[in-house]
Amino acid sequence: MATVSITDVKPYENLYIARHRKKLNQAQMGSRLRRTRHEYSDIELGLVPPNFWVEKLDLTQMEICILLRRRNGLNQGQLGEILDISRILINGMENGRLNPARLIKHWRS
Repeated sequence: MATVSITDVKPYENLYIARHRKKLNQAQMGSRLRRTRHEYSDIELGLVPPNFWVEKLDLTQMEICILLRRRNGLNQGQLGEILDISRILINGMENGRLNPARLIKHWRS
């Protein structure tokens, strides 16, 4: 797997992972940060820098896989096509319902 150190993770990526961990959608996370869903989305996509402090997170292997997928411009469906599995299976792996070994192996190669 490509090594992603904590210094390589951008604030907007930490926001995405924090939201993912809390199982919130963008509207809910935006509301917690007193932003509209659209404002929050722009921050999370890195289009607008956050004007608030963003905690640096220790990432799991699965979270690193998620960031690598996003950095490569792939959605779950596109990655599923590459791996010849369904988007639903990718989603299950990324959300901890299924064993992520196949994704981890993919990003290590």
